[in-house]
Amino acid sequence: MAKSLRSKVKRSFRANKRQDSVYAATAAARLDRLHAKLSAVVNADVERDTEDNMEQDGEEDEAPGWSWFTTLGLLDPQDITPDRLWSIADTTPDSFRTPRWLTPSSHGKPADADDQTLVNGSFSLFFVIRVLIESNSDTMQIDSKRVSTHGPRGSRREEWRLSKGLPARPTSKGMNRQGGIAAKRKAGRSKRRR
Repeated sequence: MAKSLRSKVKRSFRANKRQDSVYAATAAARLDRLHAKLSAVVNADVERDTEDNMEQDGEEDEAPGWSWFTTLGLLDPQDITPDRLWSIADTTPDSFRTPRWLTPSSHGKPADADDQTLVNGSFSLFFVIRVLIESNSDTMQIDSKRVSTHGPRGSRREEWRLSKGLPARPTSKGMNRQGGIAAKRKAGRSKRRR
């Protein structure tokens, strides 16, 4: 009989009403207002960032091989060159080869000039990270055994009972308030749906 404002049942009911009822128009108007406000903030930030970048362009050119790959520890700052990246790409398996729009002969230039996936002759970020991780795979071995996050966790007591041939949990002999045998799960009353 949850009546609090944070009740799961009430919140899910309101969410459904927001999607397909008379409240949908109000929710859509609110969403539009939020979108307009956030997009104005983002555009202002982008304009401010471009002004800052124009002022700092000279400073970045002075730092040899500057890239945020160095902050991740993937490459040494002195090693970030197109030739180095292509040599790494040549040692990777076929599944991590260069994308269709980038060929080794083009050395950082897209196959067709209209393709915007490669900006200013720089490598695709996702591609380079995959190549670097694959080239360092011997130091980054990960256990491939999957760990389930669902189902019984298996406490020490339950494991002991199972090893002795007993059920993991003993059968319940309790009684509920009405005098019947208690249920295994959801023994309480059902929730009110309003």
